[in-house]
Amino acid sequence: MPDPQDKSLISLRTAVVLLLAAITGIGAGLLTLGSGHDLASGVLTGGAAAGAALALFNQVISSE
Repeated sequence: MPDPQDKSLISLRTAVVLLLAAITGIGAGLLTLGSGHDLASGVLTGGAAAGAALALFNQVISSE
């Protein structure tokens, strides 16, 4: 149960899940750019990877 005196906007779990998804997306985008593809392909790949990672980490990291 969350502490009623806690004034944070998001929980620690939410911050970790979003951070891991962002790192995954950035990594995938940079790897795509490094392999010689154009910027649009890198952004699309990074966004898709971040979305998939968000769903994965949301299921894997316990909410307790």
